[in-house]
Amino acid sequence: MSSSIPNKGTALVLEILPAFFGIYGIGWLYAGRVATGLILLLTGLVVIWGSYAAIFLLGALTLGLGFVCICVVILLCSVENIA
Repeated sequence: MSSSIPNKGTALVLEILPAFFGIYGIGWLYAGRVATGLILLLTGLVVIWGSYAAIFLLGALTLGLGFVCICVVILLCSVENIA
């Protein structure tokens, strides 16, 4: 039985690409750091996807008014960061 050492480049790619979709920790899992990978994966799923669900729920419950409010807040935050 041979033990294979995970490729660091592959681990990096597996960490960066899914991060664009709000999924973190895959690279850590591949590299053998299971505890860190699971913490990142579960936290990302709860925080990121929970936020998406809350925004869509707000928009659905307010018949679109929530989306308008969120867009205004995002616009104001981005303008404030630019200035």
